[in-house]
Amino acid sequence: MLWHIHDFYSHRPRIGRWVRMASKRASGCIAISKAIEQDVKIEIPGVESFLLLNCVDTEVFSPGTGDPVALDRAVGLSTEHASEETIRIGLVATYARWKGHDVFLRAIAQVPDVRAYIIGGPIYTTKGSQWTLTELQQMAKSLGIEVRVGFVPFQSDPCWIYRSLDIVVHASTRPEPFGLTIVEAMACSKPVVVSAAGGAGELFEHGESGFGFSPGSDIELASVLRTLLAKGTSWDRIGIAAKKRVDKDFSTDVFGDRLLRIYDTFLDAR
Repeated sequence: MLWHIHDFYSHRPRIGRWVRMASKRASGCIAISKAIEQDVKIEIPGVESFLLLNCVDTEVFSPGTGDPVALDRAVGLSTEHASEETIRIGLVATYARWKGHDVFLRAIAQVPDVRAYIIGGPIYTTKGSQWTLTELQQMAKSLGIEVRVGFVPFQSDPCWIYRSLDIVVHASTRPEPFGLTIVEAMACSKPVVVSAAGGAGELFEHGESGFGFSPGSDIELASVLRTLLAKGTSWDRIGIAAKKRVDKDFSTDVFGDRLLRIYDTFLDAR
């Protein structure tokens, strides 16, 4: 039996204890990032691990023409003083508090003349585990940026969102097991700015196919955004490099080939 591990058991003590007790049934583990693989070695010692990065469908998530003005209309932002040339920056995440919505909004408050979008919604039932839309709207208002922040509900097909944004931000305040929204945006040739901890920090080369910042630091995030907005920054180069990285490491074809090799290696050894 091979387990496919998608989370940090060190962050979930109760489940971690159960996993350790049940690990005698597992002959090996597949980890979705180096960070998860390291966690497996600590939390489930003695079980052989294999690294297999997550994937996205690059036929679905691909470069294309977005509709930024339609994005503004969809969230009720005025189109009077905005155009397709207006810089649009988005955070795609559930409303979990550790996803860094507060960090994102504080950073946007430090970067004038851009529009920001929070895309997602509440998915948990655990009390206190997530923001409400009202809380996030009030936060934007307290920062004085409510007129340039839009809230987009959960999208079953987020491709048009990625294509309509200029920059995609990942702002989680704790390590991510992987960071699927990061790779989705990269597959659409978008520059990504990433809270570089855990598996998320493994998905790009800083300054080449994306940019990293310290988790929780709105000051660093704002600084990176200002760097990207500076004249002379080649977004096309970054977007092309991001797409190449996805094609090389995160496509479904690559995933399938690597998964088969893991199973072949596992079976041959037995």
